[in-house]
Amino acid sequence: MTPAIEIEDSHRPSVASGFDYSRHVEAKGKFLYLGTEKFWIKGVTYGTFRPNASNEPFPPPQTVASDFEAMSLAGINTVRVYTPPPSWLLDLARENGLRLIVGLAWEQHVTFLDNKKLAESIEQKVYEDVLACCEHPAILAYSASLCARKLPIRPKPATMT
Repeated sequence: MTPAIEIEDSHRPSVASGFDYSRHVEAKGKFLYLGTEKFWIKGVTYGTFRPNASNEPFPPPQTVASDFEAMSLAGINTVRVYTPPPSWLLDLARENGLRLIVGLAWEQHVTFLDNKKLAESIEQKVYEDVLACCEHPAILAYSASLCARKLPIRPKPATMT
């Protein structure tokens, strides 16, 4: 069994302690800001997982609740998930003072620019995934790979000196 982490509640981010979900984190230049304060990402990745009993690609809610609580107690403020989360997971993130970077899954390793129907289906899937959780205050950002295939890169010839 994993030993419990003993940290005072004052170190845990919460709405009451100033973790303000009423404002969105904004990019200003090369930094992120929450209001006038810089928002420093202290993050971890979470996933991928075998589907749970509800066929969601996450552990059961009680496991996620425990994991998110431990992350929050450890000072984590951002979690990167690889698939769009269900609403209960978003709520658990908020309850624990966490923001999420959501991965958008699509057929990224296929050539799709020359296939209009495939391109449209990918666009529709990304749209639906974003729409499903975009209004939740725990969302920090979305992550999508925009490169459909590897580009050939030739090394620059070495120069002799």
